[in-house]
Amino acid sequence: MSINLGIMVALMILGCFIYLTATEYISAKKSKGEILLFRRDKLPDLQPKLDEEANFPDRINTETPSREETDGVNYDIKVKGKPRRLLDDVDGWDVPGTLTALMGVTGAGKTTLLDVLANRQTLGVVSGQILVDGRLRDTGFQRKTGYVQQYDLHLATSTVREALMFSAVLRPPKATSHAEKVSFVDEVIKVLEMETYADAIVGVPGEGLNVEQRKRLTIGVELAAKLALLLFLDEPTSAMLFQGFDRMLFLAMRGQTLYFGEIGDASKTVTRYFESNGAKPCSHDENPAEWLLQITREASNSESTPNWPAIWRNPEERKAIKAELARMRGTLSHPPLSNHDPDALRSFAAPFGSQLWIVLVRVFQQYWRTLSYLYSKPALCLFSVSPASPSSILKPV
Repeated sequence: MSINLGIMVALMILGCFIYLTATEYISAKKSKGEILLFRRDKLPDLQPKLDEEANFPDRINTETPSREETDGVNYDIKVKGKPRRLLDDVDGWDVPGTLTALMGVTGAGKTTLLDVLANRQTLGVVSGQILVDGRLRDTGFQRKTGYVQQYDLHLATSTVREALMFSAVLRPPKATSHAEKVSFVDEVIKVLEMETYADAIVGVPGEGLNVEQRKRLTIGVELAAKLALLLFLDEPTSAMLFQGFDRMLFLAMRGQTLYFGEIGDASKTVTRYFESNGAKPCSHDENPAEWLLQITREASNSESTPNWPAIWRNPEERKAIKAELARMRGTLSHPPLSNHDPDALRSFAAPFGSQLWIVLVRVFQQYWRTLSYLYSKPALCLFSVSPASPSSILKPV
């Protein structure tokens, strides 16, 4: 019995060693998106260079129709061998302490733009400049930004507090003490009003948190990371809170800009722009966000309504946006990386040992709380014994 157990353990270790060794030398099929893959420990600091090369779209994708030279963001992919532009010369900015609303009809490219800005796209070619404090994005950019996606993905066996702590322990700068992380998690729970179900199991839809509670948890997980730069939120709320934003970027189909600028008190600034260019007046009892979606939806289905993307290319408002972007680039002093965070360029805040321990604890905790897994393992060992004896199997003929 002991010899057989030793042989099984040795074979398991040998198999794992062969598998891990083989994965280091097996080349994956070449991606159609023309992306580079590196081993994690061999990842070069190429992000600034890649962003600089993206400023010359004619060097990257010569099949794209020629356009006026621009510093706006473009995003091109290939569909069945043909180029397709998903983002077309998108300009804009965000400043600390403000909220920018990203709006548009379904399929306009809102999620695509967020993926590009958050540096999470996996295919295609991005051209144009994306700057942070006047500098190109570095390798630590993703660690300093959060992204609340449309779909809420959480471990069903963890509690709300555990999900927040998992983010709070792994993602803030290494210099942050554990006591600060715990205190900040309590503050997030309080701000998002999750005290009543902070220790509840996340569960699954129908048996656990409801839709609203899951969305609050998704936002809380990103807030618990104590992000240093930006928080991207993909459809986190309804249009009823439109007035709570400072400015708006409005996209049409194929990622074309309809408007970027201030919303104004009672949405007067943005409604005045569209009304002055041929839109029907926005009445006092209409929701400005719903009104904007309605007039642009009508424009896409009728030839007699204004062509808003074409209109946006000419007015004084767009010229003012270009002038402000040029002024920002000229006044930003390109400050050096913060001295209080020596690990600013690291892709991961926590060291590898801490990551391994925290993830292992979480995985084994999940196994322990999954009763079907616990019951199946003893049952597999107890009831999988062959009824035939070894002597009968090995009996010579």
